[in-house]
Amino acid sequence: MTKNTYATFLILPILTIGALLLAACASAPLSMSEPMTMLVIEDQQEHAGEHNESGEHIEGAPEIRIVATEWGFEPATVDLTVGEPVNIVLVNEGAIEHEVEFEGLGLHLHALPGESVTGSLAPEVAGEFELGCYIPGHYEAGMVGEMHVEEANTH
Repeated sequence: MTKNTYATFLILPILTIGALLLAACASAPLSMSEPMTMLVIEDQQEHAGEHNESGEHIEGAPEIRIVATEWGFEPATVDLTVGEPVNIVLVNEGAIEHEVEFEGLGLHLHALPGESVTGSLAPEVAGEFELGCYIPGHYEAGMVGEMHVEEANTH
């Protein structure tokens, strides 16, 4: 075997393997985070259009601002009175979408990052109610609070 033939037998398989590896890398995504980010954005857009189920803004009613961040609400406790209307403003100061749902009171607000959403309610019954962010993983991470609704004073 000549030196030229020997070199051809060594170089040809190495070039073939290199070409196959290069072709495989070229067809793979450049970053694994890109497809995940796209999925999150699509999910946020899907939620934004379907979840602002709330009453209209009530002119003259007091306003309660609830600020959502990762992973909580401020304030986490809200006090209301039966029959007294209130405007609730969900302010999302977090980096991801958040929502607040008032269990048993029929109010559900959803906001993308940097967005504020307003809804209103006038509680009809006294009691303790839970509020929470039910986007998967958020509630479990601590996005939960309480709403206390008291009877109106009739003195």
